[in-house]
This record gives sequence, structure tokens and C-alpha cells, in this order.
Amino acid sequence: MTQTTVSLTLRFKQTALGHITDAFCTDDTWYGVFEKGEPVSCKDYDRAMQYVTFCCEWNERCRDGSDADPDEFVVYDDVIGSGNWSVQEGDCERVAIAEAPVFFSGGDVTWRA
Repeated sequence: MTQTTVSLTLRFKQTALGHITDAFCTDDTWYGVFEKGEPVSCKDYDRAMQYVTFCCEWNERCRDGSDADPDEFVVYDDVIGSGNWSVQEGDCERVAIAEAPVFFSGGDVTWRA
């Protein structure tokens, strides 16, 4: 059976961060490939992208068996549990993401809607 995929816009608050391609859902968890869009000059974009970069680096350290303490995410509490993340397919209504997506090196991303 072939998995149906969609392309989505990822937003933090009102700011588009980029696109998620090949997105699909299985067992209530979404997966896709995040492609950063054109940088936007605003503090929400900057803060969200700091989290994306940190998350990729942290997951890489975890994968390599290096020191990766979950407590390091505390400085991103304002981003992670903010309720300000959403995805949108084309002109359709936005779908809220309860907690921040999880980003990995190479562009992989996962989240629960």
C-alpha cells in the first residue's frame, strides 16, 4: 500500500518558517522533511529557528552517543509548549500543533497534531 503524502507550510505564531514535504501521518504522529524558507526579519522567526537549530544539534549528539541532556531544552520552554505552532496545506485552515515539532539533521521532522 502506498502512503499518501502532502506538502505543508510550517508556522510559528503568524510567521511561515518553511515547508514540510512528503508529510504523512501514521499512529497519530506526523513525519516529513522540513525545508527552511526565506529568512524573515522578526523575533518570532529568529526564536523559532534557534530552536530548530538547537533541536537538530541535540538530536545529532544523542544519535552519536554524546552528552545530550533533555534539561537543555528548558531554555526553549517559551517555544516548545507555546501552542503557537501550526501547519497548513495550501489555502486550507491551519491545524494547531500542541508542542513544538522535533527536528533532525538532514531535515527530518516529526510532530503530533
